Amino acid sequence: MKDPNSFGHVNTVYWNMGTHIVVKTTYRGKNSFGALVINWIKAKIDLNGNVISIIGQGS
Repeated sequence: MKDPNSFGHVNTVYWNMGTHIVVKTTYRGKNSFGALVINWIKAKIDLNGNVISIIGQGS
């Protein structure tokens, strides 16, 4: 995202995997050309809320 001020949350979902949680957040923001684009990021989170790893991202 080229313009952090353009950030807009779309939605967040999660899956409890027993030993960890997977969280996927979808958001929108402006790209290099000034167009609004939708992207997502998915992370593996421990049961204390700490990010273990980023497991995917895309548009």
